[in-house]
Amino acid sequence: MIILIQLAFSMSSCFLNTKSSINNDVFHHPFMMKRTERSLDLKFLSGRWKITDQMRSTIEAFVDSYKKNSSTVIFIMLPSPTVSSAAIKSAANDIRSIFISNGIPANSISERLYDANYGLDIDTIRLSYFAARPYIGRQCGLWPNSIIKDNSLNGNWYNYGCAFHHNLLAQIDNPLDLIHPRLETLVDGEMTDKAIDSYYNKGLKK
Repeated sequence: MIILIQLAFSMSSCFLNTKSSINNDVFHHPFMMKRTERSLDLKFLSGRWKITDQMRSTIEAFVDSYKKNSSTVIFIMLPSPTVSSAAIKSAANDIRSIFISNGIPANSISERLYDANYGLDIDTIRLSYFAARPYIGRQCGLWPNSIIKDNSLNGNWYNYGCAFHHNLLAQIDNPLDLIHPRLETLVDGEMTDKAIDSYYNKGLKK
């Protein structure tokens, strides 16, 4: 009889451990990825076609973001109709040249038209690409269960870790790091030799 009681108790303990293993912040607030568009709008006055130095810097920063976060096609979206088609086409060619000079292959650049039927004396060229963006699978601040009545397993409450996960995602430089690891760099032999010499010369090794 005692053996049966001990066996039942041990099995119930295993059951509780199994349930509590999924009652954590990773289970309730998982990291997920979705496809999102990133864009940059460049405004051109009527008849103006030259890319200014400030525009060039803005475009180059957009290119850096593209190279870091995406490997898809990058789009140069031209307005149609346009105030000055010749000026817009010239600006598009300049933008394409900036892309190529900053390391984007020509076959990764695509020009498209978009509906710009607004009748203003300002044309807008939109640069766009798609990238993966991490997000939390569930919203914070939800309390579907009572933490007093439904806490028989003595586990974490539903919102536990949600704000932490959101803050962590806000600090991630490259979302692709969540999908696959980066290539390991080679060991710096010179720095290794210096560290070993310092270790011996300071008498740390006896």
